[in-house]
Order: sequence, then C-alpha cells, then structure tokens
Amino acid sequence: MSRCPREPSSRIRLPARSECWNRLSFLGSRRFARPRSAAWFWGVCVALALGVGPKEARGAEPEPASGPVTPPVELRHDLRIDGAVTAGLAASVVTAMLIRDGLQPGQCRWCDGSKPSDLNGLDDWFRTGLRRPDPGPANLSSHILAFGMAPLATGGLTVLAAAVDRRSSETLTDLVLVAEGTFSAIVTTEVLKPIIVRTRPFAHAIADEDARREVVAGNPDAIRSFPSGHTTAVFGMTASAGMIASLRGYRLAPLVWATGIMFGVATAYARIAADKHYFTDTLGGAAIGLVVGGGVPYLFHRPTAGQESASMRWLRRASIATAPVPGGRIVSVGWEL
Repeated sequence: MSRCPREPSSRIRLPARSECWNRLSFLGSRRFARPRSAAWFWGVCVALALGVGPKEARGAEPEPASGPVTPPVELRHDLRIDGAVTAGLAASVVTAMLIRDGLQPGQCRWCDGSKPSDLNGLDDWFRTGLRRPDPGPANLSSHILAFGMAPLATGGLTVLAAAVDRRSSETLTDLVLVAEGTFSAIVTTEVLKPIIVRTRPFAHAIADEDARREVVAGNPDAIRSFPSGHTTAVFGMTASAGMIASLRGYRLAPLVWATGIMFGVATAYARIAADKHYFTDTLGGAAIGLVVGGGVPYLFHRPTAGQESASMRWLRRASIATAPVPGGRIVSVGWEL
C-alpha cells in the first residue's frame, strides 16, 4: 500500500490532484487491511476534485480591507489657516455676546408699531397659532436642540459619512471646515442683531407702552429679535456639513442635509412657541445659515482642479428661469439630465 509522503514538518502535505487519481486506480484493485488510510485518501481526493486546495482546507483567511468605496475628492484647504480662522470666528462670537449690550441702542429700530395690533399679518398668524401658553418648556427645548442635539447629530453624521465610504482620514479636515462655516453664519447674526434691533414678541405684546419700555430697559435682549440666532446656528451647521459632504461626494450627503433641516425646522418652531421670535425672525435666521454656512465651504473649499464629485456635477446642471405672467412672474427650476 502506498502512502502520501510527509514533509519534515508536522504539517501534512496534501497530494496533488493528478497524484490522487493515479493512486485511486491502484487502491481500487487491492484490499486494504487498514481502512483508515483508504478513507483518508478518498476524502482528500474528493476535496481536491471539488476544487478545495490546501488554503481552503485550513480555513479561509480574512480578505484584506479594500480601498475607499467612493473616489476621494481633495478639497482646497490648509488646516493651519482654516484652524486659525475657525478659532478666530469662535472668539468673535464670544466677544460679541459679551459686549453687545453696550453696542446696541436703548430702543428698537424695528418696532412693529406702537401697539400689539400693529404687527404684520404673517407674523401675527404664526404667533397666534404656534405660541404656547407656558413658554418655558419650549424655550428649554430650543436650547437643547440648537446647542445640543443638532451639533451632535451634524458632527456624528459628518464622521459617519466619511467612515461609510472608508475615507476616515478626511474626518478631521471635514469637522474643521464645518465649524468654520457654522461660526461664520453665527458671527453674521451677531453683527446684525444690534444693527436691526427688533422688539421680541413677548415685549411687543405688552399693551402699555411705558411698561414695554421698562421691560426693554431692564432686559436689552428684548430688542434682539431679528434674526433668530438659534435658527441661524442650526441651519448654518446643516448647510456647512451638507455642502462639505456633497463636495466630497459622500453617499450619506442627502442624510446629512435632511437631518439638519429637520432639526432646523424643529428649532424654529420652538423659538416661535417660546414667544422669543416671530416667523420672519426664524426665516431670516434660516436664510443666513443656509447662505453663509453653505457659501463659505463652496467658495473657499471647492475641490482642487480636475476633481468634482457627482453631487456637484448634478448641482451644476441646475437651471433657474423666470417668465412674466399676468400679475407677476413665475420662477421655474430644472435640471439637465
């Protein structure tokens, strides 16, 4: 009886497939006194006939991790400069909050009339329908949404979007650029508030003009209604994170946009329900956040020459057209397919 030769080491060398078939004819013509050898040999040959080699017999080894799922897109940036700019913007926000009481005048410039009934119909309609009898919980909710849940969700999705596409090396740059766009939007709001000086809803609703003046004199924040800082912050970080994700070409970019907009709308509602802002205040805050928060990364951090993500190519194919109609104009938005 013939046996498979052994290597000097303890590992058994599996015979070649042709060698097995040659020995099968020899083994089939003889009676074996040791059936275990035949059974082992038949098992090995069947495995080889099915295409199982030594590697498969020992168990499949884990395959090495593949590269990025989506093509990497390099954005224009310099972390030293962008980091310094972001830190400067954050310091500007803190400084503006500390000195704004001394910068703004003692009375409103945008007063919405001398009586509560002078308020414009749009803001009055939203205030009447959304204001809560007890504004405390809504006010607290707006703080939690704007400065807790929204930043965590936006930052988490920014990290997740890069990780899902196996491009985690871009995470640090993405977070710095998102913070830069967000603080740019917040600084814009902090500059506008002491210039516009609009009376907040809860103060304007006081019928007695003298009592209203006392409230404003004792609480300078009562004439900082426009634009809504909370809404600006949420929409600013949404637009900044969404734009970075779109510029990078991450597959989760739509989720970043959708989640941020959801938190922005919820924050705007909470500010109106808390009687801290009118609808037009939150609308202005959302516009500033979207334009400034998304405009900073788009203008300063677009992909380097020769690189453009599929999302940006899709956006560039958008077109806007206007046409006159009886009583005004109609605006249409379309995309070239």
